[in-house]
Amino acid sequence: MKTVDPTEHLRGVALPAREFARRHVPVAWPFVALLVALISGLLLGRAALAATPVKVEVSVRDVIGSGGVPRVFGFSGNVWYTPEAFGAGLDQRILGMPRPGLLRLSLGDQVLQHATSFEDLQRRLETLGLNDFLRKFHANGGRVLIGIDGMPRWASSNPSTDVRKGTNLPMFRGSAPADYALWSRIVEAAVQHFNNKLKLNAYFEAWNEPNFYYSGTNEQFMRQYTATVLGARRADPNALVGGPAVSELVGATTGGESTQTEADKLRIVGQMLDHRYLMTQFLQHAARTPLPALGLARLPVDFFSWHSFYVDPTRHYELVVPYIRKALKANGYSANTPIFNTEWNIAPDLPYPEGDLNATEVGAAYAASTLIAMHEAGVAAQTYQMIVDPGVAGHYGGMFTNWGVPRASFQAFRMFSMLRGQQVRTRSTDRWVKTVAFADGDTLYLLVASLVPSAKMLVSDDATLKSLPNEEFTRSLVRDGLVGQVARGAGLPASAAGRVREIESDAEQRVKSDTSRANERRRGLALEIDVGDFGRPRSATRYLIDATHGNVYPQLAKAKGLLEAQEKSGAVSPSRLRDALGKAGLSVIAADELLAALGRGLGFEEAQQVLPSVQRAPAREAVSQTMRDAVARRQALLQEIEGWPGAGLSAEPLDWPRSGGLKLDLQGNSVLLLVLRK
Repeated sequence: MKTVDPTEHLRGVALPAREFARRHVPVAWPFVALLVALISGLLLGRAALAATPVKVEVSVRDVIGSGGVPRVFGFSGNVWYTPEAFGAGLDQRILGMPRPGLLRLSLGDQVLQHATSFEDLQRRLETLGLNDFLRKFHANGGRVLIGIDGMPRWASSNPSTDVRKGTNLPMFRGSAPADYALWSRIVEAAVQHFNNKLKLNAYFEAWNEPNFYYSGTNEQFMRQYTATVLGARRADPNALVGGPAVSELVGATTGGESTQTEADKLRIVGQMLDHRYLMTQFLQHAARTPLPALGLARLPVDFFSWHSFYVDPTRHYELVVPYIRKALKANGYSANTPIFNTEWNIAPDLPYPEGDLNATEVGAAYAASTLIAMHEAGVAAQTYQMIVDPGVAGHYGGMFTNWGVPRASFQAFRMFSMLRGQQVRTRSTDRWVKTVAFADGDTLYLLVASLVPSAKMLVSDDATLKSLPNEEFTRSLVRDGLVGQVARGAGLPASAAGRVREIESDAEQRVKSDTSRANERRRGLALEIDVGDFGRPRSATRYLIDATHGNVYPQLAKAKGLLEAQEKSGAVSPSRLRDALGKAGLSVIAADELLAALGRGLGFEEAQQVLPSVQRAPAREAVSQTMRDAVARRQALLQEIEGWPGAGLSAEPLDWPRSGGLKLDLQGNSVLLLVLRK
C-alpha cells in the first residue's frame, strides 16, 4: 500500500482511493475527484471533544467468552526473509513467547524468487533455514501461513529481470505463469514440504497484494487461484487455501489490468461504483468454478485475507469485517469463514509521511488498539508487518530492529501474552480508548489502549469507511446508467448531485471534528477505572508503555552504537575462528583453507569438503561453539539494553484507593496493563 501527500484541490479526499484512481483510472482529475466523492460516502458520526475523565468499567461477573484468550492476541508477524537477528537469538525469544498466534512466511522472498529450476526449488525447500523454527513454532501451539507470493523466473510469462515500476521486485516475480499446470506443480511441491514433511497443517495464501504486485489481469489471477487450489489439494486433500490478500479492499483490479482505453476506464468505474471489487470478483470466481479433477463443486476459500495500513482501527474493523462476512455469505461461503489480516501497522512504505510513528509509543498504542478492535470485530488471526526491520535505512516498521532490539510495539504484544482466563465485559466512554479484560480465579487482567489517531489516519481510510455503508447510493448510479456521466465528469441529476454534496460536507465535518478532538487528546487524558464486583484488590501491578516507559526509541541511537561496536570488535572474527580451529587440532593451513571456503559464501557442509574427513567433526564443533559464544555475547548486550530505565517492560506496584476506583493520568498514546489480585 502506497501513501501520497494531500493536495489542495482534493482536500479531505481519501488518499489511498486517490492513489488507486491515479494508478488504475488515469483520466482527468475532475473525474477522479468526483469518482472518489461518489464512492466515498456516509458520515460515520461526528465526535465531540473527549469527555474528561475517560471512564473504564469492568463487569467481572459478565463473562463474554468461554474459549480463553483468543489467538488474535497471540504473538504474530511476517517473516519476509531470514534476518541476522534470528541467528542472534531472536528466534529463541519468539519461540519463548507464551500462546503464539500466526506466523506468515513469504515463500517468494525465501525460495521462489531465487529458485533456478523445479529441482532447485525442491532443494531450497529441503534446506530452508527456517524449517526447524517453523516446526518449533507449530509445536508450541502457533499456526503457520505460507504466502505463495512470487513467480519463479523459469515459470513466468515475463522472464524480465527489470524492476517493476513502483515496486522493488523483478518483473518475472509479479507476472502470471507461462504454464498453469507448472504453477500447480510448484504449489504442490510447497504443500508437500510444509504439510506432509514438516507436518505444519499450514494455511496457504494465494499471492500477496494482487492489486499492486500482480502484473497479470484479473482473469489471469482468478485462473491462477484455480491452479493453486489444484496443486495444494493434490499434495494434501485437507490443505487450507485462501486469499486474496488484497491491500485495498475497495480496489477493483490487479496491478496489471489494462486501463488504456475509454472502455477500460468505464468498466473499472462501473465495477467500483457497483462494489464489484477485486475481493468480490475473487469470491465470485471461487464460488462458480468447479474442480472435477478433485471432485469439488466449487473452489474452497478456507480463509479470507486482506491488509490495512494507516487506518483508525476504532472505525475500520467494525465496518470492514461485517462487509467481508456479507460478501462471503452472498457467494455461498460460511459467514464464519476465518478472516485474517495478514499485514498491518501504521505505515508500510518509505518515506513515512509523519515520521517514525511505528517505532515509538504511537506504534505500541496503534498495535494494542488494533488487536482489540480486530478481536471485537471477529478477526480470527493477524500477522503484524513485520517482526524484524528489513534492514533498509529509515525503515522502522518491525517489532524488532534488524539488530534485535525490541521496540515498544513488541512490548505491547508482551502485554497481551500475559493475559489469562476468560474474557469479561468492559466499557469505555471514549472510542479512542479500547479496553479488554480477563478474569482468572482471583486475578483480573485489564488492558487499556489509548490511541490518538494521527492526521493521516483520520483521512486515509475514507474510501473504505464511506464507500461500504454507502453501497446503495453508488449502486444506484450504475442501475440508472450514470457510469458514463461519472467518467466524463458531466453533471448528475439533481438528487444524485445533492447527495454528492452532502457526502463531501459530512466528510469535511467529520475530519474537522476528529482533528480538533485529537489535538486535545494528545495532551493526555485522565482515566477513572472501576472494577465493580471485583472489589478492592489486595495487590495491584502496573505495566505501562508511553514516551518514557516500555519504549527504547529515545535511546535507540545509543543502543545501535553499542551493538555496532561489539560487532566491530570481532564477535565472530576470522582470528577467533582460527584460534578455535587450532585448539580443535587443525593446522594453520587447514584452518585457513576452511576459512577461505566459508569466506566465499559456502555453507559449512560444503566448505568442510576442503578438510580431511577426520578433521570435519572437530572443525564443526569449533565453529559451532564460536558461533554460540558470539550469540551469547549479543544476547547479553540486548538484555542489558532492554534493562535500561524506560527501555523495557517493567512491573510497578500500585496502591489501590480504598474507595474502590482508581484515577490515573495517561499520555495520549499509551498502553496500560493492570494485574489485580484479590
